[in-house]
Amino acid sequence: MKERISGLLVGICSLFSLSCAPASLVEMDTPSTVVDPSVIATRSGALQLYRQAVGVFSIAYGGSGVEETFGGHVLISGLFADEMMYGTSWGLVAWGVDERILEDFSRVNGIYQRSRVAAQQGREALRRYYPDGSQALQGRLQSLEAYMILFMAEVYCSGVPLTQVPLVGSPTLTRGFSTSELFEHALVRFDSAIALSVDSTRFVHLARVGKARTLLNLGRFEEARAVARTVPQDFRYEVEYGLPEFQLNPIGRDARVVQIVDRKGENGLIWSPDPRVAVRVLPDIPGGMRVTAKYSRTSAGTLDPTISAPATPIRLADGLEARLIEAEADLALGQASWLSILQGLRTACIGTAPCAPLPELSSTNLPADALIDPGTPEERLNLLMQERAMWLFATGHRQGDLRRMVKLYHRSAAALWPKGAYTHPGLPSDYSPVSTSGIPYGDRYVFDYGPDGDNPLYKGCSSMDPNS
Repeated sequence: MKERISGLLVGICSLFSLSCAPASLVEMDTPSTVVDPSVIATRSGALQLYRQAVGVFSIAYGGSGVEETFGGHVLISGLFADEMMYGTSWGLVAWGVDERILEDFSRVNGIYQRSRVAAQQGREALRRYYPDGSQALQGRLQSLEAYMILFMAEVYCSGVPLTQVPLVGSPTLTRGFSTSELFEHALVRFDSAIALSVDSTRFVHLARVGKARTLLNLGRFEEARAVARTVPQDFRYEVEYGLPEFQLNPIGRDARVVQIVDRKGENGLIWSPDPRVAVRVLPDIPGGMRVTAKYSRTSAGTLDPTISAPATPIRLADGLEARLIEAEADLALGQASWLSILQGLRTACIGTAPCAPLPELSSTNLPADALIDPGTPEERLNLLMQERAMWLFATGHRQGDLRRMVKLYHRSAAALWPKGAYTHPGLPSDYSPVSTSGIPYGDRYVFDYGPDGDNPLYKGCSSMDPNS
């Protein structure tokens, strides 16, 4: 078993172009729970692989610190869209993600595929070596795998492989799947997660929010609304951070990692006045650098961007998102209730309410009566998407929302993503990359998947059109 597992891990690194040592997937767990390949075929080993898969997901979703990935989905997708700009030299600064100029995103691929495979292998270990009593844990890993496929469908070109790398046996290579096919793959896994997680209400709701989000992306509005309605408003699933170095929330660790810019590249939203983005100005930075304090929280819960808070969790799914999905579905179906749902969130998800995404929200700084019907279909969609953007800021949703606006609502991509000259405002003194300020933004609206190792079935992206 030891030789089989060790060889398999080498294969994963090669398959997904990861610059890792033969046992790097094993080493991604906490130092106290590193998996010994010789004990994987036991209940204890299966539980260790389960914990490892949860940890790898946290890195891929919003974490940072491993050698070849300086930021997960939250950072990468936020920089690619209009949520954030680079703040310091720490991180993704040399990749061209922010400027949308990098030709090959293969360095990014590994964080999504590695997490997907870790969840797949952890689930297989539980099924093989802990068949009784682990169904809810298997369901959780099904959801985490489904989320990674969902993320890839939201950010990548049409044509992404889903090679299967089992715990025991040889990998099964696949062709590239279209965006719609990826969403369908995610749906199958979310349904399986719901069935497996019946003993855990928390994991059932996690899968339901993911399923509703997937259905929304497919334009299946009635189904999306029906699933979202089953999720209570006080539900929340947070991805935890704070483990030594390789598993941390980078924005909480140092708020200067990203800066918040209004009208990024002409098309971006105006973020800074909204309390849900929690923008603060750092006066010691030339030009007064604006950062988000959303994840910079003191032990008392006060927002303070000058402190380091690498253990601040990031929400993956919650009742707030479920209501936002309902609102969008209602608007798409011509139901007037979309606006009352949005107004209701401003009344309910403030203060200490479980659905409040951060402290310091109140009826004073987030008044419900500020939302009025703008009267036209185009402006109604703009209002709804702006509310989504502010409520879900820095949780990995914006790139998917922009793409849905193109595919389902027939908006022009050139009018949504940043364009024109890439220009930095104030930056800290330790910002030292080769400057790209003044160059034009690239014309990519989705990630190019790049190579897939030696997979002869994969022919590359079938389309780079965000409408695909």
